Amino acid sequence: KCLWRWIWDASRDWCVIAATIAAAWWWNNPAGYVFAVMIVGNRQHALSCLGHDGAHFTISRNKALNEFLANVMAWFPVGLTNSGYRNMHNMHHLHLNTAHDPEINHK
Repeated sequence: KCLWRWIWDASRDWCVIAATIAAAWWWNNPAGYVFAVMIVGNRQHALSCLGHDGAHFTISRNKALNEFLANVMAWFPVGLTNSGYRNMHNMHHLHLNTAHDPEINHK
């Protein structure tokens, strides 16, 4: 992906999250809250997928910009950092689908 496409995708996810929270607040109904949690969770997963790009330094060739964008736009809403995820994810690549794969517990 190119830098601007990544920013567009992350921005779109953030807009969906904001609109969903606003709609749930406006509707003020338990069913709406359940629906909102599903949508926000889905977009958090999408942001995590974009954060994965940052872990592999594919957002930008500028490493500082790559780290900043991944941290602020992708990892923030799921409570991770790019460097923290990268450390775990590199172990995943070293021990893919074995008992030592740290991501196996998330699957």
